[in-house]
Amino acid sequence: MKERIKSFSRQISGTIKNNTAEITISILCFVSASLIRENVITTNKLYPFVFPLFFVLSYLLNKWFSQGTWRILYYISPLLVFPFFCIDVSDWVFSIEYSVALTIAALMLLIRNWISDNKSFTFQATCYFTHLLQAALLSGCAYFLLIGIYYSVTYIFNIFPQSEYNVSSYLSMICFIIGMPCLFLTFNNRQETLSTQEKKSALEILTNYILSPAILIYTIILYIYFTTIFFSWSLPKGGIAYIVFAFTLITVLAKALQPFLHKQIYNWYYRHYSLISIPAQLMFWIGVLYRVQQYGFTTARVYLVICGSIMSITLLLFLSSKTSRYLYVTALSIILLASFTYIPGITAKNIGIESQQKRVSVLSRNLDLLGENGKLKNISETNSDSLLYDPQYTQLYEAFLYVQHEKGKDFVQKKYGTNLLPEPQERYKDSAYDFVSLPLLDGKTKKIDISMYRSLYPINLSDSCEDISVDTSGKKLLIKDKNDVLLNISFEELQTSLLQKSGLTKNSTKKRFLQQENILTNYETDSLYISFGRIIFDMKTDLTISDLQIDYILRK
Repeated sequence: MKERIKSFSRQISGTIKNNTAEITISILCFVSASLIRENVITTNKLYPFVFPLFFVLSYLLNKWFSQGTWRILYYISPLLVFPFFCIDVSDWVFSIEYSVALTIAALMLLIRNWISDNKSFTFQATCYFTHLLQAALLSGCAYFLLIGIYYSVTYIFNIFPQSEYNVSSYLSMICFIIGMPCLFLTFNNRQETLSTQEKKSALEILTNYILSPAILIYTIILYIYFTTIFFSWSLPKGGIAYIVFAFTLITVLAKALQPFLHKQIYNWYYRHYSLISIPAQLMFWIGVLYRVQQYGFTTARVYLVICGSIMSITLLLFLSSKTSRYLYVTALSIILLASFTYIPGITAKNIGIESQQKRVSVLSRNLDLLGENGKLKNISETNSDSLLYDPQYTQLYEAFLYVQHEKGKDFVQKKYGTNLLPEPQERYKDSAYDFVSLPLLDGKTKKIDISMYRSLYPINLSDSCEDISVDTSGKKLLIKDKNDVLLNISFEELQTSLLQKSGLTKNSTKKRFLQQENILTNYETDSLYISFGRIIFDMKTDLTISDLQIDYILRK
């Protein structure tokens, strides 16, 4: 044990000596995070999230220029941290560009040696993942042990009780910002050989008895689904594209592990996977292209097409043993992701904005909402009830919101003459809540001039009083004074009258119905004034009055 500790200490010392720039960047990240936490640095507070990119750059320079004149680039690489601090990254670290940058950095680690042999390439990738996982676990264990010691001392001796948050924060930063990178570099600097028999055993159990059977079952499920939509001649569901991509990614990873297995039980499947996956690929591209044609590009759909292209090209490359190289796939991924993320004019964001702007123009023209000056016409909610139910208006609204989100309110105000559109309305025919019940229980009272009426009859829930009876059966309202009929009107006629009086139509929105509450909750004839305690407009199919109750009746 003593010798192991000494050996590990020597390895740590070797890491500090051989990876000076990477350790320096980790320390600078710790210092900047500490200064931000103590409010010494009050701007660009998310800058520490950029340090992993500097770390990977220094690591690559270390491997590429291990000696010679060009090694000076490695030693000065930590200095890049300082000029880039002038750039505010507060928004960038939450953008897709930052996620792509991290992805490209990880992929660059895999191709740094330009290894074309698949087995060696996969082994190197596995080592990186294993070393990163080991470093994270050890750093996590160290943090919990240290924080446990601190809490124990605080509890037993009742000292430093007010420093809990500070100690916890700094211990986490030391363990994960300095300790974890140092451990990763230490593990990575070891002379690695191909996996031991113990690792093979664990890998075989995982791949042959868990992962591969699950992949086979999923393949059968996708084939059944493909057969179903083929014979029903329908389109695949929207989420199928993401499912197929994830499934293909996992299958390619499982295929990469096959050379490390002693028993390659499912090699027959992985060897022909490029052909087996054809139905899944067809479903992916049919679904993606249909939705792009229907709804245009967005940033997410552009990246879905890019990832789908990488997926399909990978399967094409693996049709031949000469081109089936993970190195080529990784390099292609870096080129495509970098091109459509950072080259102006063809970025995924630009493509999405341009596509949605075209949709706004086309849809607004189809709906006769585009003025001669190229701006949207003023949409009056009062006269636009049928428009708000139009599916094309929903698409217009979504495209407009997308452009507004990406370019800002000032841009859409200048381009379209407005930065606000009325919300579209939909009829949810299967929804139990697609109705309007009036009046609202909001404590409001209704003032009525009763000077012209001689009698008031409270009805409430009894549907009758001493002289007046009310019958609402058979979808009609029948009011009698003993044997005399005072009113006999069907719900349909009543609805037509109320809608005409309020200026509404059958396609009016719920919001418009609620705005006309005072008008819709009473009905007048030459001799009667009827106040409804409740009237329900059912909007599931065609607008109808489904139920009503009378609160009171005034009679002239």
